[in-house]
Amino acid sequence: MKKIVLTVALLCAMTAAKAQNVETFLNRYKQLVETVESRDSIGGEEKKAFKETYDKLTTEYHDTYKEKMNNDELELYMEYRTRYRRRFARDKAELIGERIDSAGVHAWRGVKKAGSKASGVLKGIFKRNKNKSK
Repeated sequence: MKKIVLTVALLCAMTAAKAQNVETFLNRYKQLVETVESRDSIGGEEKKAFKETYDKLTTEYHDTYKEKMNNDELELYMEYRTRYRRRFARDKAELIGERIDSAGVHAWRGVKKAGSKASGVLKGIFKRNKNKSK
């Protein structure tokens, strides 16, 4: 009887320890995500620090917590992961948009110059010389 009680108590303790570890891990991940989301802009050094923390947590997930998580915990982990990635995807999309705008301006300038050159050539070919005597 004592062995059964001891075994049940040990199992309960292990389950609580597992839940606390996964819960602690998820809380750290949540802190990272909320910190990243709260920033309007993130500079180069800060972005690097966030990426290092993200990589560390991702490695920790695969090495330690992946097998320990139940479905609800896994769903929460994936939500945090997606929110983190979405935040940096937004920054990347804005940067790409700025580059496209810049390239568009340069391309438009090139088109205008090419158009001006072609117009000048055509005017040079077809324009009548006013000083030409009849």
